Amino acid sequence: VGIGKTIQALHYLYENTLLRPFVVVGPLIALGSWCGEDADAAKYFNLDVVHLKSRSPNFDKLPSADGYYLTYNVLPAWEPWIAGFIKPACVILDEAQALRNPRRKDAQAAERLCKDENIDKRIVMTATPVTNAVRDLWMLLQCAQPDMWGPRVPWAGYHRNSFRSRWASAARDEYGWKDYGESNVEELRYRLSRVLLRRSRFEVRDELPAFNRRIIKVSKESLNAAAYNRYAEAAGSTVTQMKTGAAFKPGAHLSRLNGMAKHLSWAKREVAVRETLDLVDSAWNKKVVVFCWYKRTADYIAKQLIKKGVHVFGPVTGQTPGEKRLKLAAQFRDLTDDAGDIGSVFVGTLGATGMALNPLSCAAYGLCVDLYWVPSTLLQAEGRLHREGQQSDVLFNYLVVNDSIDTLMYDHLLTKAKAIEKCVSDPSALTMCEQLGGTSPEENTSKLLAELSELDFTDLELL
Repeated sequence: VGIGKTIQALHYLYENTLLRPFVVVGPLIALGSWCGEDADAAKYFNLDVVHLKSRSPNFDKLPSADGYYLTYNVLPAWEPWIAGFIKPACVILDEAQALRNPRRKDAQAAERLCKDENIDKRIVMTATPVTNAVRDLWMLLQCAQPDMWGPRVPWAGYHRNSFRSRWASAARDEYGWKDYGESNVEELRYRLSRVLLRRSRFEVRDELPAFNRRIIKVSKESLNAAAYNRYAEAAGSTVTQMKTGAAFKPGAHLSRLNGMAKHLSWAKREVAVRETLDLVDSAWNKKVVVFCWYKRTADYIAKQLIKKGVHVFGPVTGQTPGEKRLKLAAQFRDLTDDAGDIGSVFVGTLGATGMALNPLSCAAYGLCVDLYWVPSTLLQAEGRLHREGQQSDVLFNYLVVNDSIDTLMYDHLLTKAKAIEKCVSDPSALTMCEQLGGTSPEENTSKLLAELSELDFTDLELL
């Protein structure tokens, strides 16, 4: 995160003229780095990149260009015709972690596109190749090196040659194949070293300012009482059902855990507003970025900050169009407060603002209200601030309620971070989780629920 992958790819395309035309596939939020007058391609490399946004391709009006940008959602419509009409020499998949699920139509379209025999170069770009488990790598590697990593799933006679069995510790139980772990790690690392160019921003950019994390421990007394009581009721109900041996329907356990996290996020909202105002007062340029997982919490924080007289940009959520997200981030960056006594805050959800909004590096302070199950989500958010263009030391803050669902998030995050470190030798996620307080070496939903039942709910007044 934050080492300039787009710039490096553009420089590579600029130097290798035989790789034109090229096709870039990525999320809408990354469009600003590739297309338009202010894009890096036009500004620094004199490359003409055209955005193909129609879901109904019209090749009679296809403009001539050095490259073309398609978003993942329109790729399935364009993919059958790209090889015959655009005839790209190079395919680039930006923010490719979005393709990790091979059941998605856009992932399947990207796989077919990358298999075209006329393509000379395939580049898969992501700061977080492992999002949840080693199995996430298969589709990314399949696009980079088609059919060189074995089939995804095992079948009779070829069990040992499948990706999941050899490297994701797949095993069959009464419900089917489970592949949440990792196996043959040294072999996987060796093979990845031939295809995966992996560096952290700390290795590549020695001149980047210092980066620090701070855990803001929140007591239950400071939380919104009504919301915390709803969280307590949800936790107590889950524990009661577990003690009575009640069976959970498929997916119900995750729904319960997410419901608890949502209640706790809402209970933190007033604390989040106070902490944000304190950060604005102490920030050198009075700019702060606030990340939430839940839209309702983000809406509340934005409204309360406006009442306090703060310049608020957002909240940016999943319903905010990609162009507007970039516009708000640029306005946040460009706003100058000559008096220096008001301050400005960018508020957004982790899912909507955790990628590609590079103008957020104008802020040196960040506040993450909610933990989330996936380490890469938090690392991406940190990378919005600590990256190229940052001019001061970065302080990233996490609001954490002890002896709560946040505690279980620690364990979940840490186990996934260990999987990332094992297979791609990137300790950044593991370091983050260690600072957040994670300790558990195991991970699955039943383990999380078991730990939930072991918390001292009497002391927490949940029962």
